[in-house]
Amino acid sequence: MSDNNFFYFSDATKGESGKPVYIDFGLFPQFLYKVDPGTFDGIEIIKGIEGLRSSSVDVNSSSNSKDSFLHKKEIGAVEIHYKVYQCQDDGGLPGVYVTNIKSNYKGDGKDPGLYRARELSGFDANLDIKKQDSGVVDTVGACIGGMASLELTAKNAKKALERYGISGDGWKTDFGLFYIPVHIRNELGNWINPVSRQHDPLIAAKELALVIKSTQKARSIENLEPLDWLVVGEAAEILNKAVELLEKDPEAKILDKHRFRFLNPSIPRKGIFPNMLGVLKQKCAELTTDAVILNDNYPATVNLSLSLQETVDALGSRFHKKNIDMLTKGLAGASKGLGEARTKFASDTRPTFMSVVDEIARKVKTW
Repeated sequence: MSDNNFFYFSDATKGESGKPVYIDFGLFPQFLYKVDPGTFDGIEIIKGIEGLRSSSVDVNSSSNSKDSFLHKKEIGAVEIHYKVYQCQDDGGLPGVYVTNIKSNYKGDGKDPGLYRARELSGFDANLDIKKQDSGVVDTVGACIGGMASLELTAKNAKKALERYGISGDGWKTDFGLFYIPVHIRNELGNWINPVSRQHDPLIAAKELALVIKSTQKARSIENLEPLDWLVVGEAAEILNKAVELLEKDPEAKILDKHRFRFLNPSIPRKGIFPNMLGVLKQKCAELTTDAVILNDNYPATVNLSLSLQETVDALGSRFHKKNIDMLTKGLAGASKGLGEARTKFASDTRPTFMSVVDEIARKVKTW
């Protein structure tokens, strides 16, 4: 970890009162998107980060089972990930180092995995949702996603399947749902929270890989059409982990009984999404003619903008010009804001993180 990438968070965290609190300037775009300094919630988050200076490890924070220096704390709608170094021998100058900012999702405790949803009859009918223990998707369409609860995820999956036209009629009453609880989406690592619960997203990825492989086998035997998958938002991250497992699996050489479409895919690391598309194509999985749908979703637009050319190359003619124009605009706006911030962070005066945020935040909303 390079100290050059870390700046004092604010004037209140320079070490004059308590431990100094630093933050990685690379978090600037995420901070602007998730924290509005002009709102009550935003002010509370800023105060919460400044409060990290008061103790070595906050009593309400969570520890990472793989890195004893790494902790996270929930502050309103975000999770703050930070490392605490007591002395220089720990790996950096003594202080608190904020290393990541993520949305703070609350789950319903339901298990990840494959479910089957059926619409009950009647006005404003609810959905009957049951675990699909066979591990085989036997409906025409299926969704991979996760929201605040299994029920809410299923309702939104049904709306998305209806709007984005999964082929066939079977999905209108029954559809498959691979549910990814929001606590799994929070982290790609093992965390132990204050009540010692452990969550590992690799468990969900392994189960999804098994579902894809089992469904491939079943549909091949019965000579069925490819299964239509709609992958929503951050669920693309778990699918990517599943695809990494399938890439190395000698029993998953061909995946031609699967057809994928992505709605606002969000994988915030350059090159990961197009690489996943490439692996799927190598295994003969299909991509729909509108394989990526961007529904005015800012995070997805910015994330894909990081890998714009690679994504366009991977999709070829399947990537609509409208999507390319939207990505280009998102990239331009994100680059402009980050460029101005980097110029300020590179100056000899080494400003505090919040002084740059306060100056740039007003401009970003107009881009």
